[in-house]
Amino acid sequence: MGGRHPLQVPAIIQLDVTLSRQSQRHESTPCNFRNSLPASSVVNPIWQESPGNGACRLQRSRGQGFVGSGLVARNVTSSCVISILRPFLFVIISGRSSLSRTGIGGFMADRTGIEWTDATWNPVTGCTKVSRGCDNCYAARFAERFRGVVGHPYESGFDLTLRPERLDQPLRWQRSRLVFVNSMSDLFHKDVPWEFVDRVFDVMEEADHHFFQVLTKRSSLMRNYLLRRYAGSTVPKHIWCGVSVEDRKALSRVKHLQDSPVEVRFLSMEPLLESLGEVDLSGIHWVIVGGESGPCARYIDPTWVVEIRDLCDGRQVPFFFKQWGGFRPKSRGRDLGGEKYSEMPGIFAGRQSP
Repeated sequence: MGGRHPLQVPAIIQLDVTLSRQSQRHESTPCNFRNSLPASSVVNPIWQESPGNGACRLQRSRGQGFVGSGLVARNVTSSCVISILRPFLFVIISGRSSLSRTGIGGFMADRTGIEWTDATWNPVTGCTKVSRGCDNCYAARFAERFRGVVGHPYESGFDLTLRPERLDQPLRWQRSRLVFVNSMSDLFHKDVPWEFVDRVFDVMEEADHHFFQVLTKRSSLMRNYLLRRYAGSTVPKHIWCGVSVEDRKALSRVKHLQDSPVEVRFLSMEPLLESLGEVDLSGIHWVIVGGESGPCARYIDPTWVVEIRDLCDGRQVPFFFKQWGGFRPKSRGRDLGGEKYSEMPGIFAGRQSP
């Protein structure tokens, strides 16, 4: 993976976060940037955006605190109008008969904008929040826009929903690809019946021409399930299992993953919300790091990212930096110190990265 060089960052950050209108179903509350930004003297050069209507502007200098102008809702921007009309546009464009097959919702998403995968497969949709990493969930924000839109896959918003009609989708995909399992849910949610989890794993085992990426925050439930299903053996190599680690409180999930009978283990440190310190990467085969995106995206300090990158380098663990985040996932890019990091697990070395 080669040597790394330190990231150079300036002393001043200006953060302009354009506010978007929340779904009418939810009360709109201001983002508490004062509490979400750490008192670090090193800042992210990527976090800069031109001020505009309805913006919250914050500025920090080395050794100083934050000064905010507060939330100013002066005008309804075009993004607000689009957000309001989106459900109606769906009905008009789709005619309630021909639904889109790509996009974040993953109706049958054999293409995706997620940098570290090729496709998403959602036999379950909807979830509930379990930790700080869930606070500004992109999936919930997307799904709730369509609550009540008759005929839309997310007519029930982000309520937990089993989708048995989607179970055979990977079997119908001829070309081998990386498949992110349940980008719009968590397969190990406590309300997903184990019989249904069995059916998902049955399909993954049969469709062994793909590589599946199973990611959860319910790490102990995944560990216990895998120990039962693969007693005396291990999860097949084409089924990768990972856990989300957004802060130090979530580090216990790493131990649960390490105790699981898995051939390929990975960590998703997105959204990264604080320095994680010295993380035990024993038995870990891949680490993904990224900042939060969306109207209330929380700050990510470059020193946290560099800390993990260097740790991975020292342990020879592939490192993938997904994004800095911000109002839009791609608006601030994914360069780290002038480089893009797209390393993949060794089992995947012979294939071009996504």
